[in-house]
Amino acid sequence: MHLIRGTEYLAAFPHFKLVDREQDLERISAVLIRKSCNSLLLTGPGGVGISALVLGLQAAKEFPDTPFDIIVKKLFWLDTDSLFSSGDSLRINDDFQRMLKKLDQTPESVLIIKDAFNFMEAAYNTGNSHFINALNSVDKSNSFQVILEARDEQLTAVYKWNSAIPELYTLYDVKEPTGANLTRIVANAGEELAAYHEIAIDPSAIEEAIHLTSKYRDSLGLGGAQPQRSISLLDRALASYRQLTHKHHPKIAELTARIAATPDAGEKAGLQTQLDAWIRDWEALKAEIGKTYKYQRDGEALRFTLQDELAALEDEAKNNTQPESSMVKTFAQLTANGFDSPQVAKIKDKIRQIDKEIAGNAEQHKKLVAIANKDLLLTRNEVIAEFSKISGIPATKLDENEIENLINLESNLLSRIFGQDDAVRHVANSIKVSKVDTMEESGPAVSYLFLGPSGVGKTEMAKAIAQYVLGDEKALVRFDMSEYMEKHAVAKLIGAPPGYEGFEAGGILTNSVRKKPVGVYLFDEKGGNIWAVRGCYNQNCDSDSSLYYRIKPSVFHHLWSLSHNGTIFLPDTIGSSVPTGLTRCEVDSYGIRTRVLMTFHVYPSILKIMCENYGAPEK
Repeated sequence: MHLIRGTEYLAAFPHFKLVDREQDLERISAVLIRKSCNSLLLTGPGGVGISALVLGLQAAKEFPDTPFDIIVKKLFWLDTDSLFSSGDSLRINDDFQRMLKKLDQTPESVLIIKDAFNFMEAAYNTGNSHFINALNSVDKSNSFQVILEARDEQLTAVYKWNSAIPELYTLYDVKEPTGANLTRIVANAGEELAAYHEIAIDPSAIEEAIHLTSKYRDSLGLGGAQPQRSISLLDRALASYRQLTHKHHPKIAELTARIAATPDAGEKAGLQTQLDAWIRDWEALKAEIGKTYKYQRDGEALRFTLQDELAALEDEAKNNTQPESSMVKTFAQLTANGFDSPQVAKIKDKIRQIDKEIAGNAEQHKKLVAIANKDLLLTRNEVIAEFSKISGIPATKLDENEIENLINLESNLLSRIFGQDDAVRHVANSIKVSKVDTMEESGPAVSYLFLGPSGVGKTEMAKAIAQYVLGDEKALVRFDMSEYMEKHAVAKLIGAPPGYEGFEAGGILTNSVRKKPVGVYLFDEKGGNIWAVRGCYNQNCDSDSSLYYRIKPSVFHHLWSLSHNGTIFLPDTIGSSVPTGLTRCEVDSYGIRTRVLMTFHVYPSILKIMCENYGAPEK
């Protein structure tokens, strides 16, 4: 019937535990208890735990303090893949109608559709777009309730499928957990990860995973939101650490380092003895693990061979079976009725014996691996190393004291940029303010418009920011805007418009941001690139625009450097609001509201820095 009962669905997750989501559960329960508008549309960023929250509703029915009105609810999960797998429109419709009838006949039933957008799209593609109307009719009659799940970016599309959804469904936005709640959720997930990888996790590793994934909000392949981002980072760090330590045990590396750092000959000899013993035991353990793996592999290969022989004998017996009307039962007929021939019985005995040996080898292999992992502990250093591989940010930079770096940022910039003290001070202050995380998560941390003649330090300022903020001047990605002076050249940056050839390929800029979302992006040289700015500014930027999604990824810093004798090159719609005659190093905010090239998000102001040459050379 394509419906999975709540008890059966929960049984598929034997270790499930919902942590610190009591407030969300209470609010969802309050909606389900209502007389009207008691169906739910749950939304939130991917990875925030919407599905876990609904599963927690089923698990909460076993708790003694759960409201009686929730305990009597009968939750059913819709198997969308199973429903639409046949592709037969009539069959799908019949199955769906039978499903609705069953739910209607079951008192206090709640239908849960995990991915509302995919459900509606599949219904539309199979000619069953009336399914959502059928669900709306159910909501109006209160025969049973519905819980729809949809990610934030799908919400507008879900509303477009049927205009009655906002009226019939109560929208509940699931927020990302923060603070102590987030720590407890990740720690609980860490226990499952530690059991799976058989490696203990130090609390400092959990704190560092949360810190890094909260500070650097770009996806980086870690999932869309917390807590999934932190959990994914821990999982990847454990996998990398496990792989590394199985090659070179950390205890051996530790003893080797201590021997190299110890000047005392007697102490060095004692450490060398320990090291030799560790190496001997470690190599013996690795050899034993390899032996059990070989036995396992050979046993499985022999089992497959015997299964093929058994299948051939059974097929032969079926082909040799005579009609049942015969008075004399042949041996083939007897074997077909459950009596094994000597050959078949012998092969089955061998398979049973091999299965027992395979199980024993698997258990022995598990014990040996547990011994190898016994002293392993994932710390913050391994988490930092893994995040460094993912983001491209040097591990030394990630491990630095950020507060100290921010305090020294202005002096560091001044050591490289000469004669632009006011500009440096305002740049340093704006970067410090950006660390408060008051900007939109999907936008650049800081956006600058550097104005001034050639040679005053605009490009050098960008390089200095890359070095002292991200720890590596190579984090700077420079675009020479003199190459984009024609109107059509903007397509090279952001890709061809929808419907044109090459749309899926993206542009130089958008592809660079995807590959390196954490960086400093510099748009340098010449004012003729106004067409690139104007071309992006005039694009449609509603949430359904393909262009919006292609250039939405946030960057850590976005510098916009235009050099054309102090002329401000901005679209006409906002250029008029900028006063003329900026003087040397005059820095101010004029409340310009503009969509920045890379994000299409509205920012309240752009910091404008006008610098003229003091006569001091750039370093």
